[in-house]
Amino acid sequence: MAVNIRMAWIFACFLLLLACKKTQQPSRFIDERFTLSATDKKPFGGYVARFMTDTLYGGNNITENGLTFNKWYDDFVLNSDNQRNEVYIIFSPAVRAFSKEADDMRSFVSKGNTLLIVTDELSKEVTDALGCEITDDAEVLSMMVRLQMVDTRLSIADSSSHAMLSYPYYYYPFLERVLIDSNKTDSIQWLGQNAAGKPHLARYSIGNGQVIVAGNARGLSNYFLLNGQNHGYLKTLLSYLPEYPAKIHWDLFFQRNVNRQPEDYSVFSALMAIPPLRWSFWILLALAAIWILSNLRRKQKMIPIVAPNSNTTVSFVQTIAQLYFNKQDHANVGRKLATHFTDYLRNNYYMPPLTMQAEWAYILHQKTGMTMTDAQETTRLIRKAQQSNDFSASDLMHLHSLIADVVNRKQKKATHQ
Repeated sequence: MAVNIRMAWIFACFLLLLACKKTQQPSRFIDERFTLSATDKKPFGGYVARFMTDTLYGGNNITENGLTFNKWYDDFVLNSDNQRNEVYIIFSPAVRAFSKEADDMRSFVSKGNTLLIVTDELSKEVTDALGCEITDDAEVLSMMVRLQMVDTRLSIADSSSHAMLSYPYYYYPFLERVLIDSNKTDSIQWLGQNAAGKPHLARYSIGNGQVIVAGNARGLSNYFLLNGQNHGYLKTLLSYLPEYPAKIHWDLFFQRNVNRQPEDYSVFSALMAIPPLRWSFWILLALAAIWILSNLRRKQKMIPIVAPNSNTTVSFVQTIAQLYFNKQDHANVGRKLATHFTDYLRNNYYMPPLTMQAEWAYILHQKTGMTMTDAQETTRLIRKAQQSNDFSASDLMHLHSLIADVVNRKQKKATHQ
């Protein structure tokens, strides 16, 4: 048994060392994590896009924002002198803005500024506020076609000649397109096409400013821009911005919060959004209700009421006394009765021991309220019971009646108090 355990430990250590060695080997596959982060030099990071923007506009003229857009906009309104001709750039896999942020985006543009958004996903709040939507035509394709890498391309119109420039690369097809609500703008310019020839880049006006929105955000990845002359795609895109903007703001918040949950998100609503879990919840709730209703009736047998223990001391004493009385041992019963009564007097009336018969009778008369004659008779019978064996039945009955009179007098007095 010990040998088997030792061999198992050796085999486990061997597998652990093998796994550690495997992790140290360089992967043969590229890192496909999509971030567009300005510091990410991996294939789908955004280091090249940020570097080119800094080169074209000068890095000193670009400020970074890591706050939510509404907090940044409040500060912008308070501290910006002109509040016009400024540019806000959002390059992110997803822009999941809340309603207040989306409304502030519209206000920012309306003041005469430019908002540039390149992303694969817009929240409903942004769609409602800015009137733009990004859809993916790949969703209607089969899974086999959707996950197949092909030669694909993005096209963008040259800002000066308006000729359509095409930039190819090899990866999953660019099939996202942009939809603009014409009721929320007076002018729309379609500036680019996806691999299927559908518009994926648009510029339109809101108030005194403009919004430039594009899908297929992987077109700004390091992998795409470093492929051949594809850096021209970003250069042409940036040429649609104002030539001399007062300031350029680079968003970091949405890049860092790609998986941000909706404003009204809750775990319960997420569960209810999945049909199998929703039905499971309601079925479980119904079963619980049925179980509760079916168990409302008491199933346990009625517990009988146990009668309280009766005080048998009096019965016991009466039985013993009756036994002595039947044996005609009146002297013994008299002594016990006398002893019990003197203890009772000592505890309730603080009577002294019976030594001087005349004095004790007087004290008994004073404390209990007995007549002097009854007190003297009681004292005589107690003394006789203690000192003599010649104690008749009549003496016993007489002593008992005198003692009962004292006890009853005490009880009545306590009741009236």
